[in-house]
Amino acid sequence: MDLNEKLSISYYEEIGVIDASKKITLVKHQDNDGIFVKKILNTYNADVYKYLCNKRLSGFPHIYEVHEDNGKLIVIEEYITGQTLEQYIADQTDLSIIEIKNIIMSLCDSLCELHSMNPPIVHRDLKPSNIMIRPSGMPVILDFNASKFVSEEKRDTKLLGTEGYAAPEQYGFGSSDIRTDIYALGIIIKELLEKCSDRKNKIFKILDKAAQKCCELSPKSRFQNVGEILRFVDHKKTISIIWLIIAVLAIVLTLVFFLNLLRKDSNSKDSDLHSEITENHNEEAVTADFANAKTMEDEKQRPVIKDYGYSFYKRGKSNYLSCGFELYNPNDNYTIEYPEIDITVRDSDGNIIKTENFHMNQVLPEETIYYGNSIFLDSNAGSTVTIEADALDYNYVVYDGKGISVMDDLMIADISESKTSTDKRIYGTVTNNSDTDINTACVYAIYKIDGKICGGGSGYVDNLRSGATKTFKIIADNYLYYKEFEVFPGYWD
Repeated sequence: MDLNEKLSISYYEEIGVIDASKKITLVKHQDNDGIFVKKILNTYNADVYKYLCNKRLSGFPHIYEVHEDNGKLIVIEEYITGQTLEQYIADQTDLSIIEIKNIIMSLCDSLCELHSMNPPIVHRDLKPSNIMIRPSGMPVILDFNASKFVSEEKRDTKLLGTEGYAAPEQYGFGSSDIRTDIYALGIIIKELLEKCSDRKNKIFKILDKAAQKCCELSPKSRFQNVGEILRFVDHKKTISIIWLIIAVLAIVLTLVFFLNLLRKDSNSKDSDLHSEITENHNEEAVTADFANAKTMEDEKQRPVIKDYGYSFYKRGKSNYLSCGFELYNPNDNYTIEYPEIDITVRDSDGNIIKTENFHMNQVLPEETIYYGNSIFLDSNAGSTVTIEADALDYNYVVYDGKGISVMDDLMIADISESKTSTDKRIYGTVTNNSDTDINTACVYAIYKIDGKICGGGSGYVDNLRSGATKTFKIIADNYLYYKEFEVFPGYWD
């Protein structure tokens, strides 16, 4: 370490100890008062740390400084608030299947970014104690100590990882690659599912199958990348696209059939007058069919975002957008299943810095539902970001009078608030007045300033049976930015 590096490190003043045995401390920069984590590592891959230094990876702490000194590596990185996934799992008595899915999907997104580096990087020590859960619920993967670039070497020469999460190839049976992280992810999925009682839920069964495939002994039998896991778990979108393709093909074939009939009718007439009358008649019939088809298509109107809003807030070094949406189904005879809200986040120069998709269960005809959630942004994103929201439709189902109306069948009551040093918590009860058991009831808080939406949050209640009442909790991370709020029910089956 040269004099400049020593000078740079000297600006960080120790203010606390995170783990004395591992030489991990909490430090404050004397110039800007920023709070960071300082690590002194004995086991490390300096090339990986230096490569990642000052690269922006979502779902990982930002690494600010890396210095080698007498066989040790000194790392200054972002301080992540929250609790480890290990603590989070231990504290839970019954995890919502939606919470589990959100955690897994976020971990997959983060690993996908790491594995997409050039060359790819494999973490090799993915486990609950190396994952932090932020107050917003977003997971962050820590610790690149065992990480390496994926190479062509035949086998790992020593075990770097943790027993119980390390894949067979990490014990010398082969070379670790991105499928090594997939094995560990499968173990984590299993541990999360053990804390979920809703074992008959479709999402539970899908995640359980995904975990089994992740944990195959042979890397060739596992998912080959996390993109495959995302596609396997988020099956509804794939199914919807398939049905859309089938519907388009059916329309095309129908049109071809009618056009062939038209040609045959035109060619089979003897007299010019009779041919002209018949042709005109057929043209009118085909025009009527097209008009009827168009009318039917026009009846299927896309969902409408009637109102939405957002607010920027920080937690430690991390930036978030709290978003709230009001979604309306304008159809009077179609239920829209699995509508999606597409979000595009732009910086002050108009550049796209983040895209996000929010999925909902269904919206009955002429019903309005609400949705609230947070979007994680890179730590360098400014507070002047803007978002664009677009509502996309999935499946249209002719309304048969059945289905759960979130506004009529689910009742919110007993709303209260409590404030901590870092957030505000909204409590209440939700009652299922329908005659159908609900796997997961969702409760959305819509935050407002002067009557205008400025953000939103969510809470979940599992196994809300017909006639039952349960309590819910919503953690409002951006409580400083709103003046009033409303709470709305939702559900997921």
